Amino acid sequence: SGLAQLAYAVSAIHDPKDLYSRLVESLTPLLNAEIVGFWIYDETRRVLEPKAPFVGIPEQFLENYNLPIPPDSPAEQVLKGQVTLTAVDAVSDETMQKLGFSSFAVAAGIHGTVFLPIMPSGKFLGYLEASNKPENAAFDQNDLRILSIIAGQAAIIIENATLIQQTQRRAQRAEA
Repeated sequence: SGLAQLAYAVSAIHDPKDLYSRLVESLTPLLNAEIVGFWIYDETRRVLEPKAPFVGIPEQFLENYNLPIPPDSPAEQVLKGQVTLTAVDAVSDETMQKLGFSSFAVAAGIHGTVFLPIMPSGKFLGYLEASNKPENAAFDQNDLRILSIIAGQAAIIIENATLIQQTQRRAQRAEA
């Protein structure tokens, strides 16, 4: 039923903020994590951007954080790897430091974290983040399996929303 609720987010496909809100709202009950949200990669600006809302992090806090991904940087190499990133301690984890996530983790109080790539049709769109399991427990294989299923479903929804938004912008430019 949780995955059915996730599919309900499709009805918000025309409003990006509402889309992420519905996605996070529907997948949060499926996860045993205090912090849940999406980081979307903006190719033109070369940044990973947290999309509000994030469960467990105030929206005003998110507005001040983007993770820059300079060309030929360690952060870009992490993105190109397109693999699931896990860290028991996000602040000191080498991969999270390369991504530039460590300062965000300190400020947001993030300990253990998982970043699952959102990749519909093999194209990298960003990450689904789940962080801080209760009692600082580590994410296990069962958690990763559930997160992988959720990330796959969310990837299709986000890709469709992105395509619709691009089509609408092109139509508006053509009309102008």
